[in-house]
Amino acid sequence: MQTKLVPGVGRMPYSAYRGNEPYVFVSYAHLDSDRVFAEIARFNEAGFHVWYDEGIAPGNEWSDAIAQALSGAAVFVVMLTPTSAPRENVLNEIDYALNEKIPFLAIYLEKTELTPGLKLRISRKQAILKYNMTEEEYEYKYIEAFTRFGLDREKTGQSAAEKTFDEDVYDDSPEDARKRANGDLVRVDGFDLEHGLLRGYYGTGRNIKVPRAAGVISSRAFEKCRMFIETVDLNQAGMIIGTPFSSCPNLREVRIPPTVREVRPDMFSNCPNLTLYVRASQLTEDFEKRFSGKDIVYLDDEENPAGQSSAAASLPQTPAEQPNGFVIDGGILKGYKGTEKDLKIPDCVTILNAASFRDCRDFIESVDLNNVSVMTAGTFADCPRLLTVRASARLKPIYPHVFGNSPNVTLYIRKSQLQEGFEQQFDGKEIVYLDE
Repeated sequence: MQTKLVPGVGRMPYSAYRGNEPYVFVSYAHLDSDRVFAEIARFNEAGFHVWYDEGIAPGNEWSDAIAQALSGAAVFVVMLTPTSAPRENVLNEIDYALNEKIPFLAIYLEKTELTPGLKLRISRKQAILKYNMTEEEYEYKYIEAFTRFGLDREKTGQSAAEKTFDEDVYDDSPEDARKRANGDLVRVDGFDLEHGLLRGYYGTGRNIKVPRAAGVISSRAFEKCRMFIETVDLNQAGMIIGTPFSSCPNLREVRIPPTVREVRPDMFSNCPNLTLYVRASQLTEDFEKRFSGKDIVYLDDEENPAGQSSAAASLPQTPAEQPNGFVIDGGILKGYKGTEKDLKIPDCVTILNAASFRDCRDFIESVDLNNVSVMTAGTFADCPRLLTVRASARLKPIYPHVFGNSPNVTLYIRKSQLQEGFEQQFDGKEIVYLDE
């Protein structure tokens, strides 16, 4: 991106907005330009138009151009620091905004002592203490404020980030580039998948249905799109890791499939417009008290008109073999309905996912993988009694998140079947190497 360098001020992040759409006016001190320009770039990339002083010569810091831009602003934002608070041009702009009753927001980039007069004037105005917040909290706060002041991001157009989004362009680390080259990390319709783990979404759609192959939703799955996604259907996911929906201000709807065992309120923090479609049995005990979204719609009654279990009613009705309690569909182990503690996977099964042992996690003790070649994230997660898992030579390299929260397991496997860093992150009991 080409930017303009203004001597004594800095390198401009974007040209100041000049158009007819609602915009933010940013007031700041030139000595703070490096920090302020980073915030201006952030606002622009979040989808908001921004007008700011692009560099007025010393001695001419107040001008008709600034007054004109101020009078047309939808929101006045002052970036407060110990440097900017006493500056004459900043005080002039604050006075003008207050006198003209322009919606006012003060963003404190660092702790700043105000003069008694200034404190009196702006003490009742909304303020964001950026220096005292996490990046996610800050981003949520300013977007919520701008939206409330009437800056509709759809009206202002796509953010710069969305405009430059290209689901076929990869910005991989060297490790991810290697995984992609080996076929371990693939992108399907904008979704990055790593052996069933949804790593991220790089498309531009606001209404998302994750692929059937996504068995586990990672904590950063929607990091690149959380500012614009509106609805998410998790399809057949079996596990949600961390807080993938945190701080999604425009998120209106999330549908949780019956395959997910546990849903916590912190997964949806700072999503004030969210309606969650879920089954009551999937929620943690204190969920309703701590949920900060708009509404919860319970699917149990809707999907269970004849007394059938809600999970069974909503599962896809696909043809499946059930030899000895194993539910198999196209080589994928969809579940185990038996009661045996010691299992040998049938010869025809080549793929295990987060749903494979969903119904027997609490009692299985040993598993022989037989001909299994792929295990997705969460396959053996939350199996407290699991003692041994034995891999065959067919198994492709696996990651430690296959075994989350299974502290007693001893894994029998070859070193070549473990991804780099596996030993350090494995939280089971022991690894026994079969090639030694």
